[in-house]
Amino acid sequence: MELKKYKPSDELEILELFSLAFGKNMTKEFWEWRYLNNPTLKEPLINLMWDMDKLVGHYAVSPVILNIKEEKVLTSLSMTTMTHPDYGGKGIFTDLAENLYHDIYKNNGIQAVWGFPNLNSHYGLIKRLKWNDVSLVHSLRLFSEVFNKYDKVNYRTAYDFSAQHAAKIKENNKGEISVHKDANYLNWRYRDHPDNEYHIIELADADHLEFVVIKIIDSFDSAGTKEVDILEHGYDANPEVINEVISAVLSFLSDKGETIISLNTWMPIFDPRHKLLERNKFRPEKPLTFMGYRAFSEKCEVLKYFNSWDLTMGDSDVF
Repeated sequence: MELKKYKPSDELEILELFSLAFGKNMTKEFWEWRYLNNPTLKEPLINLMWDMDKLVGHYAVSPVILNIKEEKVLTSLSMTTMTHPDYGGKGIFTDLAENLYHDIYKNNGIQAVWGFPNLNSHYGLIKRLKWNDVSLVHSLRLFSEVFNKYDKVNYRTAYDFSAQHAAKIKENNKGEISVHKDANYLNWRYRDHPDNEYHIIELADADHLEFVVIKIIDSFDSAGTKEVDILEHGYDANPEVINEVISAVLSFLSDKGETIISLNTWMPIFDPRHKLLERNKFRPEKPLTFMGYRAFSEKCEVLKYFNSWDLTMGDSDVF
């Protein structure tokens, strides 16, 4: 077997391997969006393992700028790990990852890799690849039995993100670590996503911009029903504002004729808005998500402090 860097046209075999490994398809449009059109660094950071002309292993990361103590630091989000079903147990992932980590630090100046491993990859990352756990991230969920306490309100929707949206997110980031989200990044992450539809919901009657980004999804808990994920929180830690934001989301869904069983989100418990969401009957619930990292430089060792992170669902590639 031979380890090689990605080269143009390899995506055809990559998409085929994805189907073999996961039993579902990845669209070519999604692959191009994530790996070719990322505004942070338009260079695929992908290692491949070949057995002659057969692709048997794949590991990739996606570049992400983190704000760390007001400094912009280039890091990477751990992405798709896959091995051909006939080639398990041969250490392919470890070889691909160690080589990729060395190269992205040396050649691209990437200072760390971090992400949200699933149960299949978490143990291997910690045991074999020197990752460190940051935390288990809990979900907050508001269930439909309390939706009737929220009145219908005026709201508006937006299609594009502006510098004002980015500034509002930054204004409410109180921790020392956050994904750097300018308008360019936000438009790439949400507006330009080829597979998912996101909605920017804004308060129509507010003196200042208050908004959330949501996605309507099929429920994993109850077949045939839907839920809503809140991916970005562009609103102040104000009880009246939070009540209005929730009401705006529910009003939007009502106008679309959507019936959902829950609103779901991530909010670090150290964020003052967490307690206000609790006050509005959001409750810590499953699923729980692993979060971990591996630092390539000393400045990124601070990633281990979960209480320093401003974290949202939109920071994960899953949502």
